[in-house]
Amino acid sequence: MIRKAAVAGSFYPATQEAIEAQIASFDVDDGKPEAALGLIVPHAGYTYSGEVAAKVYACAKVESSVVMIGPNHSGGASAPSL
Repeated sequence: MIRKAAVAGSFYPATQEAIEAQIASFDVDDGKPEAALGLIVPHAGYTYSGEVAAKVYACAKVESSVVMIGPNHSGGASAPSL
């Protein structure tokens, strides 16, 4: 599924180049990622929690299949978004 950017320029930069620059600026550990059964990662705007999320992802060896579960921010459904 490819979803269009809903809040580009608000919670994250508006351009791909600016997003890549911001992510590259995050101070993450360059250690060897380890296998993980699950992760809990914040998902507020990059300015608020991007560096924490980057650190979590940098520590985890991501397999070829990933299931992401998150809240439905649109208010259109009561179930979590998958």
